[in-house]
Amino acid sequence: MTSEICPQCHAVSAPGQSFCAVCGTEVSSGHNERVTLPPPATAALPPSSPPVFPPPVFGAPVVEAPLPTTRRAAPRKWLPLGAAALAILGVGLVIWKLAGSDDKSTGPAARVASVTTMDAMVATTDQSSVVETVVAETTLVETTLVEAAVSDPSTTVVPTTVPVTEPPVTAPARPPWSAPAIPDPPIFTGPGLAYAISDPLASGMPSDQPTPYMVFAQDVFDKMAADDWVGVQPTFFFQRPDGQVVPYTFDLQNQWPAADRLSLLLIDAAPDTTGLSGYDLTVAVVANFADSTSILCGHLYSDPNNYREVIQRGQFPLIADGLPPTMPEALLNDPAQVASLKASCN
Repeated sequence: MTSEICPQCHAVSAPGQSFCAVCGTEVSSGHNERVTLPPPATAALPPSSPPVFPPPVFGAPVVEAPLPTTRRAAPRKWLPLGAAALAILGVGLVIWKLAGSDDKSTGPAARVASVTTMDAMVATTDQSSVVETVVAETTLVETTLVEAAVSDPSTTVVPTTVPVTEPPVTAPARPPWSAPAIPDPPIFTGPGLAYAISDPLASGMPSDQPTPYMVFAQDVFDKMAADDWVGVQPTFFFQRPDGQVVPYTFDLQNQWPAADRLSLLLIDAAPDTTGLSGYDLTVAVVANFADSTSILCGHLYSDPNNYREVIQRGQFPLIADGLPPTMPEALLNDPAQVASLKASCN
């Protein structure tokens, strides 16, 4: 007997061997068919239940589920920021506790303790967020300490006094006294003129202080020039030399005969000294008649607020009589005439 060569794996078999020892193919020439035998088992397997396969799904591709892996997920970018935020919150709580303690320490020792606590907490965070966390926490420490010092009731805040370098505010200077304009053509009839001859007055009082009382008295004298004696009577009184004050009656009209224009020039004024609330006015009266002008001087009491009355105190003596028709504006524009009025009326 000769050795046979396996037609399947071309292994040389022993003489007289009908099957290949390697692959189990029949190598004997006496057989026309090849029979494949299973390889010999190395160990007996325990009996098991037949596997259960899911029913096939027709018309859709079969997608195999990915096998679970134990690979570690990539670190998320917000984790360092979250750790930094938690560190900032923790440092803020620690500093708030330090600020509210009994020792109320806000000096260098408290700052060192805060920074040490901050460093311990920053060490537990990701190394990549250390720089940003330190900057944010340093700002928080400074802000918290300032707020704690301001809100602490035991802290005394010393106000800072800033010296005033600006000059004190003073009232503007009063404009210089000016005489009224002289009308052209001359006016010798109609309402008169109520005007002060200087500012301040001879007593030093500003001329605008008694001006309302002067204007009220001028209104009464305008009624006299218009022969409105009925309108004059309720508001005009006469004080006799003995001090008795009586209503102005028609039998006293000879003191002020009918004139075309009566103008009051205020020379001086002073608060009344007899207990009344008005002013005692020193006035010059320029009386314009049809063909002449007279000037008189005396004292009037005037009060337009409480009693609404004008009192003539005593007689008004004549300073000048029978002058050519003269306007009061012309007198006020003549310094010599103004000086004569001041000297004559006292």
